[in-house]
Order: sequence, then C-alpha cells, then structure tokens
Amino acid sequence: MKQLVFVSSVQKELAEERKAIRDFIEGNRLLGRHFDAFIFEDLPAKNRRPDDLYLDKVDACSVFVALFAVEYGWEDPTDGLSPTEREFNRATELGRHRLLFLKNADKDIKPHPKMAALTNRAKAELIYKRFNNTADLTSLLYDSLIEYLEERGIIQSKLARSVGTRAAGAAVPVTYEIPKEAIREIIVNAVAHRDYTSGAAVQVSVFADRLEVWNPGSLPRGLRPDDLSRPHSSEPSNPLIARPLYLAHYIENLGTGTLDVIRHCLESDLPPPRFEQRGSQFVVTLWRDWLTSDVLAGLNLNDRQRKAIAHVKTTGRIGNLEYQRLTGAIKKTATRDLDDLVAQKLLAKVGTTGRGVHYVIARKGDIKGTSAATTAKGDTKGTNETSTSSQANRATNEPSGSRKAKKTSAKSSSTATGRTRKKK
Repeated sequence: MKQLVFVSSVQKELAEERKAIRDFIEGNRLLGRHFDAFIFEDLPAKNRRPDDLYLDKVDACSVFVALFAVEYGWEDPTDGLSPTEREFNRATELGRHRLLFLKNADKDIKPHPKMAALTNRAKAELIYKRFNNTADLTSLLYDSLIEYLEERGIIQSKLARSVGTRAAGAAVPVTYEIPKEAIREIIVNAVAHRDYTSGAAVQVSVFADRLEVWNPGSLPRGLRPDDLSRPHSSEPSNPLIARPLYLAHYIENLGTGTLDVIRHCLESDLPPPRFEQRGSQFVVTLWRDWLTSDVLAGLNLNDRQRKAIAHVKTTGRIGNLEYQRLTGAIKKTATRDLDDLVAQKLLAKVGTTGRGVHYVIARKGDIKGTSAATTAKGDTKGTNETSTSSQANRATNEPSGSRKAKKTSAKSSSTATGRTRKKK
C-alpha cells in the first residue's frame, strides 16, 4: 500500500512548485511505487467545507511536505489562522513525518509577519533545506524521501556479503547473496540490448526479496521470455555496442548469457531468474533467497511465522525476544514457533544458549516436495517491499571501465528530515 505525501503551502504563491512535486513523485519509478502525492488543486468539487477536506488528508498522510515562502494566505476570521498554518499544526499534533523547504526570496521582500513567525517556529523544530527553483526542490525532496524509506527499512542500498577464510588459499573469498557474475551479466545485457530511442533509463532496484533490472525495449521478434531459459539464438539490438563488449570479454559467448545467469543462481542455491516483458520495459528478476512467494504459499505456516520470515528477509536475523516483540507471542510460543521453522528447514539456529542465539534463513532444501528452483511470480506477500533504485542513464558508459561490480545505492546527501532539530 502506498503512503500519502501531503504538500502544504500557500496555494497560489507556490502553485508551480506544488504541481512539480506531484508530477515528480508520480513520474519517478521508485518513489511512485511507494508514494502518492496530494495537492488540494486535484480535489473535485464537493459539498463539504474545504478545511475539513484538507485536514482529513493531513490525517491520512505519512509524510507532510511544508513549502514556505513570503505570503501567509487567507486568514480564517474565527482565529486568524491560514490553511497553511492550520495544516502544519495538525501534522505536528499527529506526529507526522514533516519535511520543511524554504524558498529563497529577494532580500528586499519582507515576508508576511505571520509567515515569518510560522517559519521561525518550524525552523526551530525541524532541519530544513532552501531552494531556488523546482529543480532544486525536487532534488532535495528525492533525497529526503529516500532517507525516509531507508530509515524505516522499506528500501535497501546494498546486498549482503560474507567473507571467508584463507583455508582454501592466499586470497580471502568473498561471496554475495546474489552472485555478482549474474548481476553483471544482466546489466551488460541491458546496455547491449536496450532501446536507445527511449528516454527511459536502465534501472536497478533492490527489494527485500529480489533484485530487478528494468531495461527499456523488448526481445527480438520471434524470441519469447521463456526461450531465454534454454539455448537460443542471439540477435543483439545494438550490434555496434555488443561487438566491443564481446571483444572486451564482458560478453563471453553470444546467446549464452542468460544460461550463465541461471547457472550462477542455481549454484548459489537460488531460484532461476524471472524474465518478463512489462509494457515497454523488459524486466529481469534475481531472487535474494530461495524462500520465494510461491514456496512460502505451499507451506503450513501461521501468521506469526510468516511475519518472522519476512522480518528475517529484511534484517537478516531474528532472536527469540525480537520474535516476541514482533508477533506479540509469549516466550513459550515464540520458542515453539522458531523450533518448528528450524524443523521445516526454513530457518537455521545460530548458537546454542544465551543472548547471542539467533535465527537466519536456512540454505535451500526440498520442503514438502516443493522445489525451490520454481520460478516465483509476484511480490513476496507479508514482507515490506523494499527497493533502492540506481539509474544508468542512456548507455551509462560503464562497460569500458572496471569489471568489478559496483554497489547500487540511493542518494545519501544532506537532506531535509522529519527529525527534531538538534541544538548545537
């Protein structure tokens, strides 16, 4: 379910900025998955008081975006408050996550006294950012919303990795939860096969249970997504790009790339990737663990256990006390549930006694006849869908550089946040 972003300001003064925020959130592939933006202008005519309507939306929002400039707006004759200040007060009372952006104005223009007072009060409560134009504003807003999602564990910026020992040789082995060879192959394919007449970008998204690569374009005529899971002919959409990639050994053998990806996933005890056409985008899904939605649907688990598995998928581990807090179960019930998950080979117990005991996702096994190699469809239900988006605009110019896989990360620059302002 999407979260609501309420955009508050003096409507006429910042009409362009309000619409820019709405269009930016709706048009951004990552933010659009998690947020809906509300501006009062979008409401149809109704037989209700306007202040009742916009305050209802403040009540329903998760993120409150305040845009302050010079004007104060219409004042209610009963108490002298403008809708902007009334909205800010309501969001504050409800504890909504507030983001404050101040538009820079000419030094010769003095703000309305009530707006100056409201701005000073808001600045004392929140970390704020200043902007000059809509481009500044949307960039700052993107940073703040990404930080909001990260703080709540809704998106992630990297994949887990493990470092081995030198027992097998001088070099320390490093493994990733998804083989980096598989990720590299899919991204190289995206660069080689994308539709360069499209204004869309290659996008890599990291979710709690999977990694997706969205590529503008489609398969060559006569080739279906299912064909990529068996030997097939190779018809690169951009031969002038594919040829140098082949000569530079980014593409090993034409027509075998997807088969190599499948092999790497199966060798890592992961389900094979999913290939599909979604509108004008070709999407490849690599699973982060073998407990996909299809596998979990076939298991006899209670709601507490499903919630716990979703939690482990996101955080990597869970302890008995954490299980109790998450599900509301008593210690005896939590222990029984966890023991059952271990018996079903869904979770593995780490440690024997003491506070350090915790549980992690077990290695793949044949659970009640359900093959973990079954291609899963759809999002994992019961988990937070988490994603971090990295856009490789146009060709990205990446293949000619280092062959080392680079981490996908969300922007992490200084942002306006909903946290209480710290006193220096």
